[in-house]
Order: sequence, then structure tokens, then C-alpha cells
Amino acid sequence: AAAAALCTADEWMLKEVDLSQLEIIGFQGVWGLLMMILLVYPSLYLIPGSDNGHFEDPLDTLVMLSNSQRLLGMVAVSLVSSTIQ
Repeated sequence: AAAAALCTADEWMLKEVDLSQLEIIGFQGVWGLLMMILLVYPSLYLIPGSDNGHFEDPLDTLVMLSNSQRLLGMVAVSLVSSTIQ
């Protein structure tokens, strides 16, 4: 259902809103980021689990990134390579 909605939204943005393909990809990235930050991470934080009592603890993730230059570098390389691709 999500893939069908994405295809429909893409088609609408290409024809009706008159956006370029690159702009559409940018909007998809922004919407994906907002959904992760506002919906997914808070939901996973509220679910009980083994990561400091949560299913996923994004605050602990930030602490781990700030304490490890190697880990931070690997995340940066991953982000840059995904952006270039």
C-alpha cells in the first residue's frame, strides 16, 4: 500500500505540481526523515525492550556516536556514499 501511494504521489508531483525528478527525490528524503524523527523513533522508544528498557534508544545512540570517532566516521561515510549514489 505504501509503494502504491508513493507511485501515485510521484506521478502527481511530476504532472500536476510540475516538479523535477530531483526535487521529488528531495521531498521523499525530507518526508522520510520527518516520519522517522516524529513517528518511528518515539514509537520504538516507548516499546519495552533490552536497549536501556526500550526497543530502541536514540539518546543512547547519540551518546555512542559522541564517544567514538571511528563510529562517527563510519556513519559519515555511509551518509556521504548514500547521498552520492
